[in-house]
This record gives sequence, structure tokens and C-alpha cells, in this order.
Amino acid sequence: KIKFLDSIEFNNISFRYKDSEDFILKDINLKIKKGKFLGIKGNSGSGKTTFLNILSGLENPTNGNFTIDGKKINKANVNSWFNLVSYVPQRIFLFNASIEENVVLDKDVKDEELKKIIDTSSLSKFIENKEFNYKEVIAENNTNISGGQIQRIGIARALVKQPDIVILDETTSGMQINMEKDIILKIKKNYPHITL
Repeated sequence: KIKFLDSIEFNNISFRYKDSEDFILKDINLKIKKGKFLGIKGNSGSGKTTFLNILSGLENPTNGNFTIDGKKINKANVNSWFNLVSYVPQRIFLFNASIEENVVLDKDVKDEELKKIIDTSSLSKFIENKEFNYKEVIAENNTNISGGQIQRIGIARALVKQPDIVILDETTSGMQINMEKDIILKIKKNYPHITL
């Protein structure tokens, strides 16, 4: 079982797809301390998504080691790592159900914790302005909700899992810079153990 208590390390990691001779990532060495914020930027095709796929355990490096607190991630323990990671994609799928159901999915969440998650995701004002509050139903094709609100629901959904690491894959790209900054600061304040 994987426990993330101190650091994630990429040791000489390289990656190429089986049908390609070219490496997308080459000799990556990186240490990420628990509770830190890390931003990754690069041109399209520079390997950002591949990096995130290795970090989340979805891909295995071609060469090198990916370790959590010195423990190498492999087929035997990767499911344990999945339990600690929340991945928030750029495109978030919402159901034709209430805001609460879209956030908690099948998890049992206490009211106090849900309120904290909603506040951290900067959804409080949005929900308070709805006639049925948390029980407001999201329309089919999300016609009664904006793109930024969808992204914030995705972040709230990720926090419900109580992860050790949250990966935001361009999730905040459609938000105003102040909103993005506010959410990141709230995550760091309310969930200091989360590596972002």
C-alpha cells in the first residue's frame, strides 16, 4: 500500500510510445515535496500531459523510476496510488442531477465537510443564488451553468475524495485570474496536506 508522507520523485524518467522511436520526455529528474504547489507549462506537444499521466499512475515510464517516499510505483501498488490522487480534466462531465449529486457522486459526505469543499471551490455564492440551493438540478447539456462553474464543480468533486494530490489539467484555464488564485489559496489554506 502506498502512503504519501514526504515526497514524489522522478528519477531519470524517459518516455516514448511503443510505436515511436522519439522520446516525449527524456531524463526527467524532479522532487515534489508533500503540500507544495507546482505549475507546469510548455508548448503543445512538449510532454505536459504525458508527465501528468506518469504522475497519476496512468502511464509507466519507458526508463527510470517514479517513486513515492522511495517506493517504486508498479502494477502491484498502482491502485493504492490511484486512491490518493484526484485528476481534474479540462473538460468535466456533469450529470442531469442536483449540484450536490454532481459534487459528491456516490460518496457519503457530512454537511460540514461539503460546506468546506463548496467554499474552497468558490461555489458558495453561486449556490446561494439558486432557488433550490444544493438541490438545484443541472440542466441537460449544462444550459443553466457557465463553463467556470462547471470547472469549480469539478474541483469540488476532486476534493470530496480527500486526496493527497490534486492534478489540475488546465482546469482553471476558463476562469478569471482572480478566481483561479482564490481557489488555489483556499485549497492551500483549508487542505495544507494536498500537493497541487
